[in-house]
Amino acid sequence: MNRNIGVLLILAIVLANSGCLAGIHANEGWTEATVEKKIVDIGTEKSYYVLKTDNGLFEVEKPLFDIFNNTRNPDIVFGEIEEGKTYRLHHYGYRVDYGFGSTGYWYPYVVDAVPVDVVDE
Repeated sequence: MNRNIGVLLILAIVLANSGCLAGIHANEGWTEATVEKKIVDIGTEKSYYVLKTDNGLFEVEKPLFDIFNNTRNPDIVFGEIEEGKTYRLHHYGYRVDYGFGSTGYWYPYVVDAVPVDVVDE
């Protein structure tokens, strides 16, 4: 198991038992979206691949809890996506509910993108 995941799980358990963390919720889904712009944010520690779509922002990344490493390489997924085209985006998202009434969100993580053939009628 990845050491970072183990540390995160232990931290979540401790916070949940202390009453500071009410829950971590993960969801998976598919969203159809037209990619308006591909953005690469190059940081000192890590680079981020972001998609600006007509249906919101998405980050192309491995899910936080991809324990079995069963998703595609984000570099390949991002490279295959073209601006102006419509895709069915397979994504995961996470929401953290804190015990004191606050909620944190992450951009949904895109793990795959399937092109959609748009036919004008």
